[in-house]
Amino acid sequence: MRPAELRERRQALGLSQADLGRALGVPRNTLARWERGELEMRHPELVDFALDQLAGQLAGDGAPHVIDTAPSNLPDEQTSLIGRERELAELRDILHTSRLVTLSGPGGVGKTRLAVRCARAARPEYPDGVWFVDLAPLTDPRLVAQTIAAALAVHQDPLRSVAASLTAALTGKRCLLVLDNCEHVLKACADVVANLLRSCTSMCILATSREPLDLQVERVYRVQPLFTVEPNGAVEPEQFLHLPAVKLLLERATSRSAPVDAQAHARALAEIAWRLDGLPLALELAATRLTVVGPAQLASRLGNALSALSATNRDTPDRHHTLRATLNWSHALSSGEEQRVFRRIGVFAGGWTLEACQAVAGDDGVEPLSTLDVLSRLIGKSLVVAEPGRGGTLRYRLLETVRQYARERLHESGEYVAVRARHTDWYLSWLERFAATGRRPLRSAGALAAIDADLQNVRLALDSAMADPAKVDRAVRLAGRMWWFWLDRGRAVEGHDYIRDVLGRERCAASPASWADALYGAGLLAWHLRDLDAARSMLQQAVDIRRQLPDTAMLATCVNPLARVVADRGDHAAAQQLFAEALRLAESADCKQIVARAHHGLGTLAYARGEFARAIDYFERSLEIARAIGDDIGMTTELASLAVATYHLRDIERALRFSSEVLTLRRDLGARVYQPSSLSVVAGLAARKHQAEAAARLHGAAVQLRDVVDVEGAGGWGAAVNDLIRRDLANARLRIGPEAFGHAVAQGRLLTLEHAVATALELIETILANSQEQSGDAGILTRRESQVAALVARGMTNRQIAAELVCAESTATKHVEHIRAKLRFTSRSQIAAFAASLA
Repeated sequence: MRPAELRERRQALGLSQADLGRALGVPRNTLARWERGELEMRHPELVDFALDQLAGQLAGDGAPHVIDTAPSNLPDEQTSLIGRERELAELRDILHTSRLVTLSGPGGVGKTRLAVRCARAARPEYPDGVWFVDLAPLTDPRLVAQTIAAALAVHQDPLRSVAASLTAALTGKRCLLVLDNCEHVLKACADVVANLLRSCTSMCILATSREPLDLQVERVYRVQPLFTVEPNGAVEPEQFLHLPAVKLLLERATSRSAPVDAQAHARALAEIAWRLDGLPLALELAATRLTVVGPAQLASRLGNALSALSATNRDTPDRHHTLRATLNWSHALSSGEEQRVFRRIGVFAGGWTLEACQAVAGDDGVEPLSTLDVLSRLIGKSLVVAEPGRGGTLRYRLLETVRQYARERLHESGEYVAVRARHTDWYLSWLERFAATGRRPLRSAGALAAIDADLQNVRLALDSAMADPAKVDRAVRLAGRMWWFWLDRGRAVEGHDYIRDVLGRERCAASPASWADALYGAGLLAWHLRDLDAARSMLQQAVDIRRQLPDTAMLATCVNPLARVVADRGDHAAAQQLFAEALRLAESADCKQIVARAHHGLGTLAYARGEFARAIDYFERSLEIARAIGDDIGMTTELASLAVATYHLRDIERALRFSSEVLTLRRDLGARVYQPSSLSVVAGLAARKHQAEAAARLHGAAVQLRDVVDVEGAGGWGAAVNDLIRRDLANARLRIGPEAFGHAVAQGRLLTLEHAVATALELIETILANSQEQSGDAGILTRRESQVAALVARGMTNRQIAAELVCAESTATKHVEHIRAKLRFTSRSQIAAFAASLA
């Protein structure tokens, strides 16, 4: 086999030298020397056989069979990639030598599809993940780093910038980052990329942009349109069908059941591909026309459209002329109703739901009940993309170049201002479903997912409303009441900055109640970011305003977090009074959620005083209310608090059960914030149960993940429980030795959050099962008796136990006697030994 033949066959398969080397079991350098003719192949027949086998695999599913386990969020590929085998092979080779590769080319040339396929093929080489980040919806360049962090589930450390948090999370990681559609935020994107590559020396970046990022380390790869030729008499008609551009056009038309006789219309198909410059997006759209007109008709009409457009925009690239021609033609073939809906959906950012489409695009000239039918027709014309959403519903979006075209049409129609107003009104009303009060929605999982999906539209609507005196009141109120979303999605800094920006504008247009809501939201986020002075100031202002208004429930809502901040600042007496006031106000207003939160606050004060049993009583009352009203997020707060308080009482099995429930509930809610803190608690509990290596692994995972998805624990008990965990882990380290402990910690640092949570839940189940097998007597004690036994083990007298549990000494004495009777013990030392064995 000649060197040139080997290289051509490899590239035809879309394989890099490393890919083929792995398949043949030879080093990449050996394969490279074969291709250069520097080294003779000993068994060329085996290489030939292997290439035939790989060709068969590729013919079956369009991609070489590789085994990969790297985490990834790459989008699914709904259609085949045609005519890019050479580009894929070249890109794979380039990625081995360049850490920043930018796919540059005109809109619609297929940069994104090529990048995704290349990244998917490269997954085995990046054990820490291959991550896709779509920058197209961004309108604010300042959010580039935030968007990347969100896609990678990296939460910002409140003590440093988003860029610094992102760098910290990716340092030392062998990963590939795919940044899509960089051109409209080019400078900001270049700055973020330069910082990442400088600080994170193991990562690589694959970018797509109509313009290069203009960095010294950048390798620009120009993505050209699919190859085609002018259909003249020098080429036999059947040869046109092998051209990549014609193959794409024909495949897409066939998938839409277009009645095309390929052999009979080969020259006309080649004419279409030629006139559209082989641009993939233009070919995709043209394929839809073949369902209603023949190839020859379409070819002749495209020529007229191209000529008209080429004469009007002399400073735009020719390829943009052809794409605009295809879009113009697709638009011209649409009905008046389809055109109205199409241009109006250009106002959306990032995507939309059917309900939003009916409200924003349905109005004048379009019957609401027919909007779905119109949308279906637009999807059929490849103007709109439908994708799976949450809960089995569909979401819709426009390709970026198509969206720009639709928005141009909207401006030309004179409807832009009116449609933008509808968009703003719809999303403000939609947000109010999730923010009926300043409190978290009771069932937050659906609300979190819904706002996540439409966050770009929410930002657009809030910004628009802030500029409209007639809507500013609603915008101010909703900005403040979205605090729970910013917090639970790990975007506390972004949310705090946004609300502070709102508060920095003119107040006169907003009502006192709305202004109080904004102060309340900013204060809560400042508290979670540990800016206690700012939190105290803003929450106090919110309370002062609310005291002048008749809404008792909202006054209670504001007083309660003010009490938390006052407690964190060390004034427990004042905090006690504020919590008591919040509880009284909430009970009078029958506001059960705030009743629960006030009980929790009183529990944190008891905890801070070392009154763990009393704290547990408060937390359990709060948990009972949260369960009754379906407040899932509130339940996670109480379960986590109960796990910590019972840990302090050495009630290890109860603490494990609470930890299991909170880890599971947060996992099901998709609430990642604070999961690492619970993992730390489980690590300490496992150490107490002599599971030293497992404890060390969870500790390693918790430390690593806290920098990624957690925030500094607020609430007053973080430092105390961390001391407890450190002591138990230190004992575990002594038990197995520093080397084994360090090795287990290092293993834990490699776990993803999902894997770490699954590991913790499995460990808890194992410990609890073993405990039940070892002591059948444990189950016959009540919860209170188990608490009393633990206190006896700490050497307390009955009087001291009574003081600890806030009960009469005679009651404590009866508990001790009941324990002796149940376990058939004759002394307190036996009770102490029994409790110690359980711990």
